[in-house]
Amino acid sequence: LQGSHAGYYGFSSLYWQSLGLGETTIGWLWAIGVLAEVVAFWFGRQLIGRCGPLRLMLLAAAGGCLRWPLLGMIDDPVVLAPIQVLHGLTFGFAHLGAVHFIARHAAPGQAATAQALYSTVVGSLGIGSLMYLSGGLYEAFAGQAYFAMAAVSAAGGIAVIALRRLERHKNAHD
Repeated sequence: LQGSHAGYYGFSSLYWQSLGLGETTIGWLWAIGVLAEVVAFWFGRQLIGRCGPLRLMLLAAAGGCLRWPLLGMIDDPVVLAPIQVLHGLTFGFAHLGAVHFIARHAAPGQAATAQALYSTVVGSLGIGSLMYLSGGLYEAFAGQAYFAMAAVSAAGGIAVIALRRLERHKNAHD
């Protein structure tokens, strides 16, 4: 789910510049996304209590399936601004869900190691490798590269569904 952000992090400013948006507008678009993430984290405890980690991650996947194609099709900053609020879902919910899932399922005394492994996998393997691929996609397709990011979100959602099934199967046999 976090890997779906690779093209966004690497190429959104370039793409928005190509659409004729100014630096200040682009800065505001980034700020809206960060603010939405902060709000998601602010309400993290309530979100986890209400939804649980896996449902939050499914919401993140759904948010990515919506957000990424919209970013690739819309060039009006007035419409882009509310779309940027979805960063609270796509990044914030995915991160909250993953961190809480790991905290609940890590072996006793291994939570810190599990969190470090998660950060490494997400940062280097997930975002890092997909950013490399996103460069070629952006060069070839510009804003249409966002559709590949939606596919990554969908794949993440399928992985979360599989994880839910494994967890339910395990709980049924405990």
